[in-house]
Amino acid sequence: VGLATAYTLCEKREILVLDKNPSFGQETSSRNSEVIHGGIYYPPESLKAELCIEGRQMLYALCENHNIPHKKLGKLLVAQEKKESDKLEKIFDNAKKCGIDNLRFIDGDELKRMEPCVRSAKTLLIPDTGILDSHAAMKFLYDYSRTRNVDFVFSTAVTGIKKTSAGYKITVKEYNGETFDFLSDRVVN
Repeated sequence: VGLATAYTLCEKREILVLDKNPSFGQETSSRNSEVIHGGIYYPPESLKAELCIEGRQMLYALCENHNIPHKKLGKLLVAQEKKESDKLEKIFDNAKKCGIDNLRFIDGDELKRMEPCVRSAKTLLIPDTGILDSHAAMKFLYDYSRTRNVDFVFSTAVTGIKKTSAGYKITVKEYNGETFDFLSDRVVN
């Protein structure tokens, strides 16, 4: 999130990114599933649904435009027994209500061509689901941001943020244990 925020804002202002780790991407990002989600499960008209769909499109564009390894593989949801078919219908209806209009049910012959070892009573194809190399994406965001008004300071933990009349007083602790404060007119946390 820090890298993406820096990337998005770097053309508009000088930015300082503080990270308690010795390098970027060593928290949640280093352990993500690297899936580009289809957005089929969120409630219709919810912010999650809207942002997932918009974000997916933006992520594919970013990967395409900057040669970040990715693949739009699609996803198969399989009802192994007839009684599970209703669940697939509900997922299909929900996705349609969210504005996802390219998913479809596939027949047994098409499933066999795609995945010969899978047996299914009913199968739903979600074409926009994919994967990406999240580490390559983070490296791109980092490298791009560094060339445009962004300074990254690693091994430095933020220990306090206080609103003052002059802006925000940021207190940080460096890897050697020393602490210091500085002022900023804006903070993204």
